[in-house]
This record gives sequence, C-alpha cells and structure tokens, in this order.
Amino acid sequence: MSMRVCTEIPTGKLIEAQSGAAPYGTLRANALAAGHNPANVEERVVSQAEYQMLAAAAQPAPPGNAEIYDQALLDHPAFAALLLCISDGSIGPGATPADMKAAIVAKM
Repeated sequence: MSMRVCTEIPTGKLIEAQSGAAPYGTLRANALAAGHNPANVEERVVSQAEYQMLAAAAQPAPPGNAEIYDQALLDHPAFAALLLCISDGSIGPGATPADMKAAIVAKM
C-alpha cells in the first residue's frame, strides 16, 4: 500500500499524509494554505515503509530525566517547596506534619 505525503524539501519533515483518493495536489494545497513556502513543499507517493520512517521521525524525542524532573517541579509546586525545605534544613528529623506544612507553605 502506498501513501501520498507532503514534506518540507529542505528538512524532509513530514507535513501531511493521506492514503485516500483525494486528487493529487491536495496535500500541497493544504500545506500552502497552512503558510508553508511553495518553493519548499513537495508532494509525492511513498511506500508504506518509507511513510512509517517519515512518521517516526516526525515524533518528538521522549523527554529525558532532567526534563521530567523540571516538569514535575513546575506541575507540583508543593513538591518543589518540599525539596527546598529538605535541602535548606527547614524540615528535619522530628518535624511534625503541621511543621512540615507550615515550612512548605512558606516556601511556595
């Protein structure tokens, strides 16, 4: 089974793909309507294997540990405050839950 794809010529990046019976030129017209430079857009027919390679390359790389950690701190400010309290000694051994809560809230 073949696929029609529209790619950016300079980068080879996949813009759009179709397996249906839309007229040739539809993908290019869609890319141009989306604001792509006409000189940098190519519509062509590729094999299923080549399409899968293009589609896989278009997927963003999975986040690394540092990105996951940074996102966790952004998504959970109380967690970030807890880590700060532990690192600066605001919360130590023997701290009660109320002490921990007060220290975390003060850091937020």
